[in-house]
Amino acid sequence: AGGTGAGGTGEVVARQDVQRYEIDVCVDPVRRRISGECAITVRANVDKLVFVLAPSLALGSVRNASGDALRFARDGATVEVSLRAVSESPTKVIIRYQGTIAAGNGVCTGSGLVYLGAGSRWYPTSEVQDPATMRIVIRYPDGCSSVCTGTLVGMATPSSGQRCSGGDVWETDVPLSAAAVVVGTIGSSFGVW
Repeated sequence: AGGTGAGGTGEVVARQDVQRYEIDVCVDPVRRRISGECAITVRANVDKLVFVLAPSLALGSVRNASGDALRFARDGATVEVSLRAVSESPTKVIIRYQGTIAAGNGVCTGSGLVYLGAGSRWYPTSEVQDPATMRIVIRYPDGCSSVCTGTLVGMATPSSGQRCSGGDVWETDVPLSAAAVVVGTIGSSFGVW
């Protein structure tokens, strides 16, 4: 659990406890593109959820588990989502996003290699370290593969209408405060630890 500040004022706008991330993304390491969604299951004792998303990624939509659109405001990397009500029960918020993975966030275009980690803020995450379980479905084009700090539990189905024709499903056995994924062209030398 932890508080996050908004607008650089240091004011605590939410106390939230992220319990689980369910991430499903298509990553093209050669074009440095990512698109997909992240479902965050969170306990929040106020009616707002605050998370961080890389400024280079466009936010497509934010909705609840029922599919209802949620209002949100974005200021740089910080996004504040208005929940419909305060609830003691866990709330699931689903965020769709896409864009170019900014240079300096582990991108190595020469070898078609992309590192996606906590420092890159590629998936919506609390500004404070908050352990949560994760399920990461990472899809990629032909000729690529992935590794992750999680455990490989299966193969992802190809995504329709996108260049992602293969993929892996990674799961964390225990709550983690951060996860990292590397997607690269086959033959690249890469790893995570």
